[in-house]
Amino acid sequence: MQIIPKITSIMATIALASTAFAADPDAAALEKSTFGHWAPDGKALLKHYTEDMGMEEKDAEALLGESASMTVRVEKGTVHLHTKQGILSVSYKLVDADGEKKTLTLRPDMGPDADAAQAMKIRIEKDRIFLEDGPTKFILKRIGQDEFNKRVKDLPDHEVGG
Repeated sequence: MQIIPKITSIMATIALASTAFAADPDAAALEKSTFGHWAPDGKALLKHYTEDMGMEEKDAEALLGESASMTVRVEKGTVHLHTKQGILSVSYKLVDADGEKKTLTLRPDMGPDADAAQAMKIRIEKDRIFLEDGPTKFILKRIGQDEFNKRVKDLPDHEVGG
């Protein structure tokens, strides 16, 4: 299983680009709550992989190792995914928002030919984002500017294809 392309696809969906929901205060606040710096939540992911998915702990740890240095910066309209390969910046559109359930449905902003099937729902809980793609989850935790700077210090600073 190639985790980086899968994670790249999942993680990139947290960028929120549409103003269609700007009039909805719940949607606007929910969108704004995703702005900032994020990193994989290793403890929560290890638990998910071993308990929910039945993975052997060594396999789960190997899977986590592939994403350990990954770091995400979200701003209005774009997510910047910092990896060992470089920085992938992707724009997305907000398709739906549910302030009560704290969920956003997002779709890559790839022009008129974008595939609606690529839409993904994310759930926001305090300082965590849950990205779900079928039975597989990816969980991010909020990190501060200092932690972000430490994490990206040794990563390439060039853009890679999207």
